[in-house]
Amino acid sequence: MSGLKQSGAGLEVNGVSFSYQNRTVLNNIEFDIHPGEITALLGPNGAGKSTLLKIAAGLMSPREGELILDGTRIETKNQRLKSQIGYLSEHPYFYPQLSVREFIELIGHLRRMSGSELARGLDKWVEWFSLTEYLNYKMGQLSQGTCRRVALTTVLLHEPRLLLLDEPTNGLDPEQIVVFRRALAQQAEAGKMVLISTHQLGLASQIAHNVVILRGGRVANSGSSPKSDDLEAAYLASMK
Repeated sequence: MSGLKQSGAGLEVNGVSFSYQNRTVLNNIEFDIHPGEITALLGPNGAGKSTLLKIAAGLMSPREGELILDGTRIETKNQRLKSQIGYLSEHPYFYPQLSVREFIELIGHLRRMSGSELARGLDKWVEWFSLTEYLNYKMGQLSQGTCRRVALTTVLLHEPRLLLLDEPTNGLDPEQIVVFRRALAQQAEAGKMVLISTHQLGLASQIAHNVVILRGGRVANSGSSPKSDDLEAAYLASMK
């Protein structure tokens, strides 16, 4: 696996560093994602994957470096740019008293989607993730996997330019993971960009065009996504 850093349109991660309470979490992270590409972030717990995704989502600012989306720097106050991003945290919060429909509509209103945009997005992704029968269920009544499908619906609802997904397959059964993979493939074919954090090497080798392995807050290895066995070898080599 060789380095990914190139110039061009898309998402540029330029020398990003971040510290928390005098502990370096990210150290000079650099790579690019081009339109139509899926990049998988791999690494052990504490490697900095979730922190990098939060910075890319504009929820936190880096200590050094910058992230640039289509020529514009991602900043916490830039709401226009953040509206082009769909971010799914590893542990999203759900309002248990709201129905599935109410929760999805709430997210659409918070994103300032028009009524017609919201209706189209809701119909499309509710059908995609087989949620129609759950629309009147309370969020607090749902299984973990169904909650995850609702969360994915809300992230894709506004057709974001950049998708940032932190362990998105947690709680999904094998059939649902296949549906999820197809959704990401569709997004990539439409020219969207995807950055996904996962512990599943097999998933990364199946869906990702590129892989970035983080270890100790640094890029330990990066490049085009190899086959599963080769990716496992590259991951093990990054431990040395």
